[in-house]
Amino acid sequence: QLILPRQTFSTPEDETALLTLKRTYYTLVNRTRTHLTDKNLRRFNQCIAAARDIVRTSTTPAVSQEAQRIILQSYLHQANYPAYYEALSRYVDLLQQNNQNDKALKILKTKGDESYRAEDYATAGIYYKMLVDKFPYGEKKVIDEARYYLARSYQNMFQLKESLSEYENLTANKPDRELLRRAYAGIGYIHMREGRWTEAQGALQKVLWLSDRLPPEVEEAGETKDEDPLSRYARHYIAYSRRRQEAAQEDVLGAIINDKESTTDQRIKSIDNLESSLLDDMEAVPLKAKKTKGRNHK
Repeated sequence: QLILPRQTFSTPEDETALLTLKRTYYTLVNRTRTHLTDKNLRRFNQCIAAARDIVRTSTTPAVSQEAQRIILQSYLHQANYPAYYEALSRYVDLLQQNNQNDKALKILKTKGDESYRAEDYATAGIYYKMLVDKFPYGEKKVIDEARYYLARSYQNMFQLKESLSEYENLTANKPDRELLRRAYAGIGYIHMREGRWTEAQGALQKVLWLSDRLPPEVEEAGETKDEDPLSRYARHYIAYSRRRQEAAQEDVLGAIINDKESTTDQRIKSIDNLESSLLDDMEAVPLKAKKTKGRNHK
């Protein structure tokens, strides 16, 4: 339900035009509640056209904003979502022009959070994307959280390239430590999904380095009592990605050895290249290993 607060208008013409628009709008709202027909829904176009005229001609910010809100609600009644998002973007622009950034931020964040909690990730992504695009220098905590949930929305829709880009933008923006850990966990997950095991281990290792204590040795069995769920997640998938990486390298080595068409020199060169890449991978993900009696560490 649209709630229109009372405003003081500067001209009688503005007040008359807006009151006429509101009367038409509420008449259609009540009519569609009892008779939801295509004909009644198309009549919202009358409201949209009248509201656009007010937005275009009015010199009073409050009048323009109210008219733009009626445009938004009319599109929602028609379920014309592309037009609704476009109208919402113009409404946010009007709020910014009138120095009402906090109100605009609250609208977009609230709608994004509601859609995300409802698992409507496509809609949530639209609201979060609009928020980070229109307020690049807004309140840092709000913007960082919006960018994180934008990345999560892309991830939940399996748009991994877009998700990775937003996670990386978030880490570059240096959010608070907990949000930074979550971002690196997301980066690690995407690299695992794409089979980039070394990059996955590097990102997940940062999750551990950013925790309250030094990272545990990932090969060591058991978990410490003070370890948080995100650290356990990182340790588990570091070990998992290493096993997958070693299995893939063994498959490559087996293929090289069994390649009957290559000469001995070619096979030796391929093995040398594989060994070189293994050393590069080990240097890319350094670990502070604990010395344990009775165990061999590579």
